[in-house]
Amino acid sequence: MSTTYDKTTTQYVANGKITWNNVTGYQVNVYNKDSDSPAGSYIVQANGQYSQLW
Repeated sequence: MSTTYDKTTTQYVANGKITWNNVTGYQVNVYNKDSDSPAGSYIVQANGQYSQLW
């Protein structure tokens, strides 16, 4: 991630494909600037629906 985003100046996201509660989609973690721990995590399905994981 550090090669794509400068985390000291921006918010950034990371994603990977997961299955959660029988839903398959991309997990999107949102990070605040200069942080190694996500501010929130979402699962986004191919049809555009999304749910907040935490």
